[in-house]
Amino acid sequence: ELMVNFFLLRDSSHTKIPSVDDTKVWPSVDIYIACYNEPEDLIYKTVNACTFLNYPDKNKVFIHICDDKRRDDLKELANKLKVNYITRPNNEHAKAGNLNNAFKKTSADLVVTLDADMIVHPNFLLKTVPFFLADEKMAFVQVPHHFYNPDTFQYNMFAEESIPNEQDFFHTSIQNGRSKYNAVIYAGSNTVLSRSALEATGGFETGTITEDIATGMKLQAKGYTSAFVNEVLAIGLAPFNIKDLFNQRIRWAVGAIQTLRKRSGYYSALNIKQKLIY
Repeated sequence: ELMVNFFLLRDSSHTKIPSVDDTKVWPSVDIYIACYNEPEDLIYKTVNACTFLNYPDKNKVFIHICDDKRRDDLKELANKLKVNYITRPNNEHAKAGNLNNAFKKTSADLVVTLDADMIVHPNFLLKTVPFFLADEKMAFVQVPHHFYNPDTFQYNMFAEESIPNEQDFFHTSIQNGRSKYNAVIYAGSNTVLSRSALEATGGFETGTITEDIATGMKLQAKGYTSAFVNEVLAIGLAPFNIKDLFNQRIRWAVGAIQTLRKRSGYYSALNIKQKLIY
């Protein structure tokens, strides 16, 4: 891992956001806010931030609360904020099933996936959509996960101002290095994806508890490209305590192993550098 990290970090240059010709027609965008049992006030912040996104034609931006708990309060919230409310009769395939359900019921050219706690900056779309205008094979653009609360280590060491969030190394430096080899990990949130690429590859991957890494690997294995914007364009919540942190990391670890075991065909289709990095 030390050798791989050295390989990834030896070049710290960032991917430049493509310039957009004034004649270009900007695509339509569906924003999926995946919800389960998060508090309503948290979801309100996320949805409200999306209503303030800058875009050349805001009539092309559609916001969807994807509720997998079938809650009346979220339906009322959607009506209040004038956004779409999507649900389904069961919870098959968990988050991946929730996203696939929304995918079938919408039709925009691009899809944004957001966790219920992620508050996007107004320029989120202006910094990510240009990649799709410049590259027809672009499958997804990933933006770092950044957090407005101290993580467990910062909090317990009284070191919020002196040490970085422990996820920053991966979400900035490692992802930035991976982007140079089309090996960016789709991190589930703060991501813009191409509808045509998802349709061509069967939608969001099921059968693993980390549908994001599996979906991203599948898209790259099918010859699509990915990009990473190394700029904070959305902020959310880090785990509050050690128990939540351990549960999160165990889920990530199990999901990564599931992906390599059950979706080995995707891994086999990657080139040698991508395999080494994954």
